[in-house]
Amino acid sequence: MKKLLTILLLTAFFSSPVFLQNSHFKKVPFRLINNMVIVEAQINGQTGSFILDTGFPQSVVNPNQVEDLKPVPNQSSVSIFNGVPVSVEQFEWAGMERQNMHAVAMNISHLESTAKQKIMGIIGSELLRKSEVMFDFRNQVVLLYDGKDSWLHEQHRPQFTLPFDVVRGLPVVRAEFGGQTYQLGLDIGGRYNLMRENLLPELPSGLVGQVTQQKLLDFANMPDYFDKAPLRGIEIGDQSFDPMNFIFTPLKKGIPSSIEGMLGLDFLARYRFAINYHKKTIYFWPHGSEINHRQI
Repeated sequence: MKKLLTILLLTAFFSSPVFLQNSHFKKVPFRLINNMVIVEAQINGQTGSFILDTGFPQSVVNPNQVEDLKPVPNQSSVSIFNGVPVSVEQFEWAGMERQNMHAVAMNISHLESTAKQKIMGIIGSELLRKSEVMFDFRNQVVLLYDGKDSWLHEQHRPQFTLPFDVVRGLPVVRAEFGGQTYQLGLDIGGRYNLMRENLLPELPSGLVGQVTQQKLLDFANMPDYFDKAPLRGIEIGDQSFDPMNFIFTPLKKGIPSSIEGMLGLDFLARYRFAINYHKKTIYFWPHGSEINHRQI
């Protein structure tokens, strides 16, 4: 029976014009606005825009946009956030529905300024862990499917894979550079690749390209300038990569000191990729092999 179901799914996936939306496979369109992945979701009966961000372990709600938030008593601010723990009566996205969901209420006006629109919150990695989640930036869709099954990979074999660990809900890969090992978080909500600013003087000068300045906005929308440089000879897993630009800056408050940097869309959007929290593996495909999402 399972084999027959798989064949039927594959047939629908690759040949049928019928849109497949069931409990095991979800397709969610997104908009890429200033390198932020914006999706539509419903919270407490309101429908609006949310940022999808693996760099946030928990989900965030904007108290200026969302009503009927209930503070959670006897609980301090959570993990990497300067916010207030709250309970959300109802949340629905990608076929997932949560009742009395715990989240963090915090001011995200700086993100609304960047997106030039109202943002109701941030969907963090906690809502992605039960599925394998594929990000297709060329077609601007997110695909969610059973993370324990590999039928999709058998039809479109990944170009390469990278193992990751989970640190405080954040997927983290190990990168080799200049004879040293660095832990880098995966952050689809971040435009740039980042490294802690104190590391730049310690890196081998022969592997660091020309240093320039990059303007970034802080949480108060105030501009600041940081060093930016291409790094050569980076290896992650068994893969070697062309020079990658990094900005040397403080990381978000609360990120463990063991994490030295973040890989953002500068790296991730080079590929179609899928994050599997169950197998702790991220899969990469070249952009020339996009799935025709219109047939899903």
